[in-house]
Formats: sequence, structure tokens, C-alpha cells
Amino acid sequence: MSQSAGRETLRFGIQGRAPAGTYYMSPGLGGTLNTREHGTEIFYAGFLRRLRISVLTFPGTGANIVATVRVDGADTALTCSIVGRTLSASDLTNVVAITAGQRVSIKLVSSLGSTVADLQGCLEWAAS
Repeated sequence: MSQSAGRETLRFGIQGRAPAGTYYMSPGLGGTLNTREHGTEIFYAGFLRRLRISVLTFPGTGANIVATVRVDGADTALTCSIVGRTLSASDLTNVVAITAGQRVSIKLVSSLGSTVADLQGCLEWAAS
């Protein structure tokens, strides 16, 4: 992942099966299980927006997986959910301001013990 003044796409994902429960990922670095949250440092002030996620297998009837962008360990309004028999979701409305040096991570929470395969996602960073 490169960063420069302007606009960048921050990518994240899990190859194979994602575990049920809560999972944290850092853009460009994959993920760590449960509470070990690392985050990716953002070098320039700007805005995070356009969160998108997709999976190869849907969560199942009555289940969902929620992705929430976190900044310095706190949830933001940038979130989306894959529900039931859908394979993708996005939040194209919310925008989160960040300052240089803050760390960004993505929290995934699956309900009802749902497991999904090959989750991938992205969000956009834009200079302020």
C-alpha cells in the first residue's frame, strides 16, 4: 500500500475461512484473531470513505457479518453488513476525518457463528 498526497485505495482481506466472532484486520496486512488489533498508520491527514466488502460464501439465513472501520482503536460511523444470502455490502455515505499518524483497522463481527470464505474489502483514503 502506497500513500501520497491525493487518493489511495486501502485493501484488506482474509484468504480461506474467516473465524466466527470478532476479527481485526489492518489494511494491507491481513488480520489477527480476536482482540489483537494492530492497525495501519496513515501518514497524511485526510478522510476515509467508500467502505466495501465481499465474500465468496454468504453468511447464511439469519446470519450476518458487520465490518466497521476503526481509528486508533475506536469504532467509527463507517460500517456495512453482509446479511443472509448476500455476497457484498458497502457504505458509500459516511466519511471519517483522520489526522497524520492515526492507525486504521477494520473490525469484523459475525453473528450466529457464521463463517465466510475469502473476505475482501477496500476503503478509500483521500487527502484533506
